[in-house]
Amino acid sequence: MRARAAILLLAAAGLGAGCRRSAPPPRAAAAPRVPKGDVIWLADPAAAADPALDAQLSQIGAVAVLLPAGTLGTSAGPGTFAEGTPPPKPIAGTPVVLVVEPDAALAASLSSSDGPDPDALAQAAAAALWRMATAGGFGKVAGVHLDLPVRARSAAASW
Repeated sequence: MRARAAILLLAAAGLGAGCRRSAPPPRAAAAPRVPKGDVIWLADPAAAADPALDAQLSQIGAVAVLLPAGTLGTSAGPGTFAEGTPPPKPIAGTPVVLVVEPDAALAASLSSSDGPDPDALAQAAAAALWRMATAGGFGKVAGVHLDLPVRARSAAASW
């Protein structure tokens, strides 16, 4: 009788252990999906006039096109951002990234520890970039690339 009770007790313990489910491990936050493909940099916006450009970009699997949008300078005021010329026709099928380049004075100041005020530069370019991005002259604008030569000394100063 004792043997039978011990066997039943072991069986019940085994069933309980086998049926218990632990909570699933927490899932990591899903990483944003990054498109796979090439980004094409058109240094001359006139290249967008080619009627075969959209088909060629699609054929090579381009996920974005970089186009010059203008030049950013260190002077405060209305002339801080000089808008570039939009392409002769908008890029139709591929998202566009507007490229902002520095003028010589800004590039030099970014190499020093006492670079320009980033908030003032952002204020100077923001309205013009917004207008360029939403006007449709470049195509569907997906972002802005700041092609600025940031050095370790100037990066440390901005923290």
